[in-house]
Amino acid sequence: MRKRAALAALIIICAALTGGCWNYRSMNDMTITTGVAVDRDPETGLYHLSFEYVDLSGPVKEQGIAAGLLETYGVTMFDAARNAKKRVTNKVYLGHIELVVLDEEVARESDIVTTMDFFLRDAECRETVCVAVSQMETAKELLRLEGVGQPMVAYEIHNIIEEDRRVTASTIYNPVYKIYNIIYSEGIELTLPAVRSVPNDGTITCEVNGIAVFKNGRLVGYLSPEESKYFLFVMGEVEGGVITCSASGEGPEDTALEIHRSNTKRSFRWRDGQLSVQVEVEVVVYLDETAALIDLMEPSVIQQVEASGAQKLARGIADMIQRVRTEYRSDIFGFGNMICKQDHKLWEQLKDNWDEVFVNMPVEITCKVAIVNTAYLKKT
Repeated sequence: MRKRAALAALIIICAALTGGCWNYRSMNDMTITTGVAVDRDPETGLYHLSFEYVDLSGPVKEQGIAAGLLETYGVTMFDAARNAKKRVTNKVYLGHIELVVLDEEVARESDIVTTMDFFLRDAECRETVCVAVSQMETAKELLRLEGVGQPMVAYEIHNIIEEDRRVTASTIYNPVYKIYNIIYSEGIELTLPAVRSVPNDGTITCEVNGIAVFKNGRLVGYLSPEESKYFLFVMGEVEGGVITCSASGEGPEDTALEIHRSNTKRSFRWRDGQLSVQVEVEVVVYLDETAALIDLMEPSVIQQVEASGAQKLARGIADMIQRVRTEYRSDIFGFGNMICKQDHKLWEQLKDNWDEVFVNMPVEITCKVAIVNTAYLKKT
């Protein structure tokens, strides 16, 4: 009987000690941050972090959620984050950060491994945090912009980037954990979304502006939104967007094809000491708009539009790959990584001279566009 009583008392004590959250903190004890801009002070060389935080000082019911900006400096990223406590009552909480935006100079001069190390190791930061490169004078200026329908600019930029491949296919979404995987993989270089400011209805707001290209962990240049679309096709990352082309295959572009789905197959061939890469892209589209006077009930007309769309896609991919190879010499496509995974012995033979192989090897591109819906308008 005594043993049962002692056991019951022990269970009650354990339940009392383990109930609830041992490290619980109320919202009043935290400065909740949604985004952080990473700059460097040109005079001291210190990291200059700017945190966008949720300002709860005003009446939320009447005015809604407001955003504030908290600036801090430090020798390292973590040092700067802790130094923020000198300016606010509560320690900054990083668990709700959705965006890390890097200043262009920081991305060019600092290895991305060094910059991302803090966000990978810190217990509060999520591994799904979106990382982007600012094309403004400083990264801080990006968090000062006004969002369109969203007071927290960091959330707005994150959502735009995350949804982009399903709507416009103009940039890449690489959260922190993907960045880590790319950095420590052989035969592939990093890409990040680029963001800039643009005028909009009398104010200045943010806009995604293609892709930032890295080599050996440092920024080397950019791809335009149109070039970024072709890059995403090569990577098999397109889930939506539009292909514009000429219905006749000649003259100005007068037809818009909405991407329903896309599939990319990539392979390589090693013959007689010569490497070549094959990229096959198949796209299913809807004919969404045309200014051409064509009979969409005629199969030969549909075939002509499909051929024109495929030609436009193949030419765009080829031009983009050539530009990346000649200007940046950066294997952002992961062709080397594909070889490493499928034929490691061949990769060991090629990797020491991969830059030259990548620039000079033939890349064969095959594109097929299939129209499955024309939304035919019947004449009356």
